[in-house]
Amino acid sequence: MKKRLLCLAMSTLILTFGFAAIAGANKENKSTLTAEERLNQIIKDDGMVYGVLVAWNGDMGHGSDIGGTYRNNYRSGFSEEKWLEKLWNCKAMGFNMVKLWLSEAMEGIQFDETGRVIGIEATFKKNLITILDMAKDLDLNISLTLVPHLSMSAANKAEYDMYTRFVSNPEYTKGYIENFVNPMMDIVADYDNILMIDLYAEPEGDTYGPSGNYGLDRGTTWENMARFIREIGAAVKKCDPHMPITANTGWREYDPIANGRYNDLGLDYIGVDVYNNYGELKPLKELKATAPIMIGEFGATGGADSNWSDDFQTQLIDKFYQNAKDAGYKGAFYWMYGWQQDPASAGDPNTLVGADGELRPVASSLRFSALDREYANTGYDGMDKPAMLYSDSTLNIKWIGSRGANAYIVERSTDKRTWTKLAEINSPESIEFKAYMYRYQDKTAEQGKTYYYRVAVVDQEGNKLYSEASHPFKMKVITCSDEENLVKNHSFEDGDTSWKWEKQGQADSDMKIITGKPGETVHSGEKAVYIKSETPWDTNIEQKIQVKPNTNYTYTVYYKMVSGSSCFKILNGDYSALGGDKQVAANGQWDYYTFDFNSGNNTEMYVLWADGTSETYIDDFYVFEKK
Repeated sequence: MKKRLLCLAMSTLILTFGFAAIAGANKENKSTLTAEERLNQIIKDDGMVYGVLVAWNGDMGHGSDIGGTYRNNYRSGFSEEKWLEKLWNCKAMGFNMVKLWLSEAMEGIQFDETGRVIGIEATFKKNLITILDMAKDLDLNISLTLVPHLSMSAANKAEYDMYTRFVSNPEYTKGYIENFVNPMMDIVADYDNILMIDLYAEPEGDTYGPSGNYGLDRGTTWENMARFIREIGAAVKKCDPHMPITANTGWREYDPIANGRYNDLGLDYIGVDVYNNYGELKPLKELKATAPIMIGEFGATGGADSNWSDDFQTQLIDKFYQNAKDAGYKGAFYWMYGWQQDPASAGDPNTLVGADGELRPVASSLRFSALDREYANTGYDGMDKPAMLYSDSTLNIKWIGSRGANAYIVERSTDKRTWTKLAEINSPESIEFKAYMYRYQDKTAEQGKTYYYRVAVVDQEGNKLYSEASHPFKMKVITCSDEENLVKNHSFEDGDTSWKWEKQGQADSDMKIITGKPGETVHSGEKAVYIKSETPWDTNIEQKIQVKPNTNYTYTVYYKMVSGSSCFKILNGDYSALGGDKQVAANGQWDYYTFDFNSGNNTEMYVLWADGTSETYIDDFYVFEKK
């Protein structure tokens, strides 16, 4: 059992996966090293920290993805599956450090009625430990950011002033240390993959004045903020003298560092956020800092004119990392892993996830750069090892491939010991969905069974190199009996009975019940819905269903999309989206889309299909209590 530190405390979490640090010969056992020594080893092997921020798990809102927030009783939007997806893919891409934000909007901090910190919220603690356990299992090293700036996390100044007393009032700071920081560090003590605590991200956001938060009516003085950071840093060091600590300026880029504001905070590293479209960084000698500097966040300039080009993103990330290394910075964190966004809505272009919900082509570039760093250290000159990506469907087995691959072999196992060959793919381009990213559909998987997959790359001489095994694919129960199905006339055998049809009447739209052959134009039985539209969101079908409140359900629909894309979703009784809402793309085959959701406070909900611009056959809807 791991030795626990004698004080209670927990801080920022940095997830780190260093290919070179793990692969190098004659390395000390990682568990015998301090966090400081492990971090130094990564910087020595790779030249610096190559990191990424997983600031939020999705678009449900800031400060609601690990635990609840202090106000409005926001319940957590935590999803173990989504967190595993991000952590797994960070490892596959080769980041040697991943930074997590904890208490944005005071998430996870318990307060009394006077604004005193009295503890860590139970759900937050439980979910955080789940994330840390997953990271440890994946051999990912972690940096935890205790507090990102809070200036925009309260509804008004009075509310903000009350709940930020732990920053501005020294007496309240003591309660924060005793009841949040120390218990947090007690958790950290059980994880040898936590390598850095970020005490405060963008503290200028909570200081007023011309060098602070751009004139917002809230905040404290820099002198008071500096006191707070020093006291929190001292508390962390009291718990673990060898835990590296940092704080990260963001609102004023380099100015606070150049002005010496961060030189007397007792930091092991100083962080700075840099956003531009050229990867430009200031020479370190101009900053005159008293501690090594890391780029706490970097990315392209956002806004309405954001550049969503995949080539631009790949080149810019490479420039930032290379320029940071060449200039002597000790690390750089890309903003951000992200989530599915629509470029047309001027979303943040600095996301590794594309508008289709898949990783963008830069993922392969990051993977190969990490491998090249490993090869430089080890002298390896063979084939690239494929890396399995995360997926929630056996019809969507995904991996990052290898440069110079001639073929791939896909294998399946139920125990990771005995493997069965499923396919040999001699034309990799036929299954490539992004640059060097591939997918395979296992249509023989059985509901309720757990499978593992692996992929071998084959070169022209017939040599093979296997990936590691995938995460366990639990082929969940996605269908049910007619008696269990809440969707009436789910396969349209009774025509349009029980369904509401909406068609805007455009001449280029067609929606009708058709009779066909199973496997061709229908999925089962004799009938299906056929919809063709060239006008976005011109047609949809829906059905109201009765549900139990606060109950977990599974939604599944089968479709054959010939062209275009569409959305399947579950709506609340007021037609606000609750689940699904993922735009699925055409592949010309019968496929299914499934997801789980909780009914919340609803007793009635809507099953919906909404047409983008597509030609689609739809059949067999299922909604039933999750098994």
